[in-house]
Amino acid sequence: MHDDTIIDILQSKVFPTLGCTDPVVVAYGASMARDAIKGRITKVSITADKNIYKNAHRVTIPKTNLQGLAYACALGLMGGKSQYQMQVLQDIDEQDIARAMDLVESKVITTHVRKQPGLFVEITLLTDDGCSRCRIEGSYTNITLLEADNQTILTAKKSDQIEKDHPDLCELTIDRIFKFVDQCPLEKLAFIEDGCRMNLNIAEAGLLKYNGRYFGQGLKKIAGECTCGANPIMYAKILTAAAADMRMDGVDLPVMATAGSGNQGITGLVPIVAVAKLKNSSRESTIRAASLSHLITIYIKERIGILSQVCGCSVAAGAGASAGIAYLLGGDQATAEGAVTTTVGGLAGMICDGAKSSCAFKLSISAGIAVEAALLALEGVGITARDGIVADTLEQTIENLAFISREGMSDVDDSILRLMHDMEE
Repeated sequence: MHDDTIIDILQSKVFPTLGCTDPVVVAYGASMARDAIKGRITKVSITADKNIYKNAHRVTIPKTNLQGLAYACALGLMGGKSQYQMQVLQDIDEQDIARAMDLVESKVITTHVRKQPGLFVEITLLTDDGCSRCRIEGSYTNITLLEADNQTILTAKKSDQIEKDHPDLCELTIDRIFKFVDQCPLEKLAFIEDGCRMNLNIAEAGLLKYNGRYFGQGLKKIAGECTCGANPIMYAKILTAAAADMRMDGVDLPVMATAGSGNQGITGLVPIVAVAKLKNSSRESTIRAASLSHLITIYIKERIGILSQVCGCSVAAGAGASAGIAYLLGGDQATAEGAVTTTVGGLAGMICDGAKSSCAFKLSISAGIAVEAALLALEGVGITARDGIVADTLEQTIENLAFISREGMSDVDDSILRLMHDMEE
């Protein structure tokens, strides 16, 4: 696989997003449907897969204190700018928010959960001028159908955009990833630095904006002002939690996502940046370590699924971060693979029970384990083959993780949705 192909994969999978991607994709679909038809809104139908519903249920929508698919959809209709895609809500103002709240209160929006697996959002909009429909499948920006008054404006096969977004991704191997990170000219990876800067910025904001329930600030108090800056494990946990605090609270700051998730981008990058700051690592080693983290995360997510029962923000991105940290600290490929193996073996059972404020705590756990696993790997210590799901090779360990997520945990989402429903009553 040519270097330029891997760069294409990175550029398609690493992108800025404002807010949690699951309510935002609903807002994006709604803004596209609104672009297609004018008139006074009389009825709106949202159909979303189980994971989108689960992840949008309790997370705060950017620039608001609102939660849930109905509000996300209404905001997309009232103030969303479809050209911004996953930053669709970046220009909404107080008037848009008020109109969105009025629309939800009018009870014209209905929500339906799709039973079939796979990322899916469909917005059907009726107005006194006609109707429109927007369908998104497979990835967060992959519009497979857009129509107005039953006339097709845009149509695409479910796999078209995915194949375009990451050509030959199935051919990417662990060995090729490490070779690419070692040998790719630095100037071709310079764009990766933007994500490091962006995600550190939101982390630092999380330590400045006081809230008694923020995990980042709580961890900082536990560690103490002096000790946290000297301890890479604690420093990574604090910064990672602080960034997630901000994102889950709907703060108006972008995050560089990886493999379809801003929280994955936070876990995958912030621990690396934290260690790099403490160790005064060079710009080049930091960029290459971050690139490795992105690619390992993407590799794992390709196998467990863009939406999965396993918490990808902790397990997949934590594994990516552990590889990047081991690399940053001078470890070779075998050392970095050992760090990934230990991280996967240690975190494999962590489920995704929806996006919400407590994700900050999960991400901090993952960040700490990522640093610990890297430091242990540098000492030759780690989970060995045949312990639990850990296999003889990293590739097979990741396949085992995918099997557990796909087969062993197939009913987890239904169980979580049932609990959510019961707790709402």
